[in-house]
Amino acid sequence: MAFGIRNVMEKDLVACEMHRVLTLQGTVAILEFSEPTLEDGGFVGYYLARPFIRHVVPWVGAILSGKPREYLHLQNSISHFPPPSEFTTFLESLSCPVAADDDDDSNQLKYHGRFRMKSVTQLNFGSVQLYLATPIITTTTTNAKH
Repeated sequence: MAFGIRNVMEKDLVACEMHRVLTLQGTVAILEFSEPTLEDGGFVGYYLARPFIRHVVPWVGAILSGKPREYLHLQNSISHFPPPSEFTTFLESLSCPVAADDDDDSNQLKYHGRFRMKSVTQLNFGSVQLYLATPIITTTTTNAKH
C-alpha cells in the first residue's frame, strides 16, 4: 500500500484484512509519509525535510494542481500519522481474528494474527518510510466448558 494508510480511519481493520489475504510466507509493504524526527531523519531531515513537507509540498502542489484544499489535507494527514516506532508497534501488536481449521471439543484454540516487522527503511531524509512485515499467527488455548 503506497501513501494511503494514513488516510484510513480504521487502520486496524485494514491491517487485519492485509493479514487475512497474505500467506504466511508473504510480505506486506507499506510506503508512507511521516514528519521527520531528529532520530529518523537526522539534522537534514528534521531541519530541512520537515519544513519542506509541511510548507513547500502543499504550496507547490496547490499551485500545480489548482486544488489547494487537497494539499492542505496532505500536510494535515502527514502531521497526524504516527512516527515509525509507533506504527511498527501498532502492526506488531494487532490482534486480528483468524479462523481455525479444526474442531477440538476439549480445548478451543484461539488464533490471532499480527505482523512481525522485517525492516523499516528511511527514505527522503526520514519523511518517507518503507515498512516490510510478515504475517504471523499466535494461539491461545481456553478450556471448553461441558
